[in-house]
Amino acid sequence: MIDGNGAQILVQLLAVAVTAGYSFGVTWVIAKVIDATFGLRVRNEEEMVGLDISQHGETAYGGFS
Repeated sequence: MIDGNGAQILVQLLAVAVTAGYSFGVTWVIAKVIDATFGLRVRNEEEMVGLDISQHGETAYGGFS
């Protein structure tokens, strides 16, 4: 049983849903803009070589393979 103003919980649940929807929508738009300009993925060749080398120019784990 909930003591107090039960309608306030519904208002807060609605606020959570609106905030989640807004956050998802804005993130989706930002991701689409980035994908259209820079791209969100690296090329397959870069992925096979390793992102440490292709993106940062360094090797991970001290040269262990």
